[in-house]
Amino acid sequence: MDRVPYPTIQQWKSHLDLHSTPFLSSLPKLELHLHLEGTLTPSLRFALAARNAIPLVSTRLNKTFTTLPDLQEAYQLLEPSSVKGPGLSAFFEAYMGGMECLIREEDFYELAWAYYVRAKEMNVRYCEVVFDIQAHTRRGIAVETVMSGLRRAQIDARAKLKVKAQYILCILRDLSLESAMQHYENTALPYKHMIAGIGLDSNEFAHPPSIFGPLYARAKSDGFKTTAHSDVAQPDALVHLKQILTPPLELDRIDHGLDAAGSDELMALIQSKDHGFGLTICPWAYVRHCTEGRLFGSIRRFVNAGVKICIGSDSPAYVESNWVVDHLALLPVEGRL
Repeated sequence: MDRVPYPTIQQWKSHLDLHSTPFLSSLPKLELHLHLEGTLTPSLRFALAARNAIPLVSTRLNKTFTTLPDLQEAYQLLEPSSVKGPGLSAFFEAYMGGMECLIREEDFYELAWAYYVRAKEMNVRYCEVVFDIQAHTRRGIAVETVMSGLRRAQIDARAKLKVKAQYILCILRDLSLESAMQHYENTALPYKHMIAGIGLDSNEFAHPPSIFGPLYARAKSDGFKTTAHSDVAQPDALVHLKQILTPPLELDRIDHGLDAAGSDELMALIQSKDHGFGLTICPWAYVRHCTEGRLFGSIRRFVNAGVKICIGSDSPAYVESNWVVDHLALLPVEGRL
């Protein structure tokens, strides 16, 4: 798979450090694509694992982490694939493995609160925070444990930080429709006051969004907004994108969706939407999967066509700590946008 060379990535990082501006930092922001579990930094994960007596293990690296510097190695996912493993498999192993330390209500509160503090520092005024409830219930964590921690952090963020937050319940597409419907019933409906919409993420291979048509139909009838991930350069990406854009799904938003820029048909579908259909774009998340020309060329095509895009952080802890300000800075400094 073609990708941005790692020396180029390192060069970009140093350029951003040199070109950081007070204007960009002070600009009021909204964050529409942020995975809560993807904000679990090595230091917080290490602390929670110690508190909950959870061993820190990576099957991909065949290693147990006993010190914080050792653990930080598992987070360097932008390094060459020959060192860290191929593509999304390395990401999912690190991302899902990190959740093992989230056990108590207080753990979920601390994770969310740490993000809201960071959001305040970046002048994020409103955010929609994705969370993967199934990734926790399948570990035996009660829905109430997760949601109580998230709710308390949401309330405190508004009261103490002036950061308004809503959550997006994201369904794991590599689990069954039955599991999706069960978690919709036991999470989305009882906690509707916290949740802005229903999403879809995780491994896309052989898991098209059309499988979850009944879930989306129910969510729409219950008043939820709808979205789905379409990661970059995945098998059948264009087919999946067309499903998202057309009946019977016809969702409200696409998370990622960079591949749509390469299809005149999909671009026309996006532009035909009456209500400002948009995409959430996370540039740093794509450097592992496409070339520099494709990355910035695709974003430039969206911009030139008047497509609404919102820049987000995605999973910053696993993309060398690139948060929304870093994603925003990358576009003018390296992408000439």
